[in-house]
Amino acid sequence: MSVPEITLTKPTSHRARFTAFAIIGASLFWVGIGLQVLLTGAWHLNAITSFLIQGVVSVQLSYMLNRYWTWRAVPVPFWAAWRRFNSQKIVLSVLNLVLYMGLLRLGVNCLIANFATTRSRGAP
Repeated sequence: MSVPEITLTKPTSHRARFTAFAIIGASLFWVGIGLQVLLTGAWHLNAITSFLIQGVVSVQLSYMLNRYWTWRAVPVPFWAAWRRFNSQKIVLSVLNLVLYMGLLRLGVNCLIANFATTRSRGAP
């Protein structure tokens, strides 16, 4: 498959889906970091609360973007897919929160701890 055959508005091949998935994941990583900077800086929330908020926002954005871009051609009921997607993310998020809290206790900066515990927010 040549590059001109890849349609990013409606990915149908594995390469196009992977590209869409990677763009969404990288974008959401930076959105999450930016949101945490806003929450801990300008809004003065503590690191754990801001980590939780940016995690929830990132996961929901990931679901929506992947559903309507990466997996647009796959006919799956919205709420069934949403429940499955979020139930998988809850397990990973709890593990990452524990690791994040441990890094904070060790004195690691909250943004560095976030970077170190980056979970696959964009995974379907």
